[in-house]
Amino acid sequence: MNSLPSRTKALIDVSFREFARYALPSIIGMLIVGLQTIIDGLFVGRGVGALGLAAVNIAMNNWVVLDYQKCTEMY
Repeated sequence: MNSLPSRTKALIDVSFREFARYALPSIIGMLIVGLQTIIDGLFVGRGVGALGLAAVNIAMNNWVVLDYQKCTEMY
């Protein structure tokens, strides 16, 4: 029987615990960013009103596009 190369064995033998070690900080970070967006929306909605909230939503879309372009220029 053919044995797998050592690199393939290493990739297969990655345990869930090791996967979680790297994945959990990313998941927690995404949850915090989402919560921050909700809280920002509450403050802007209460402080400035519907027009200000609409302006933030439009600006956020532009920000995401510009950030994506910036990230793709790195490669």
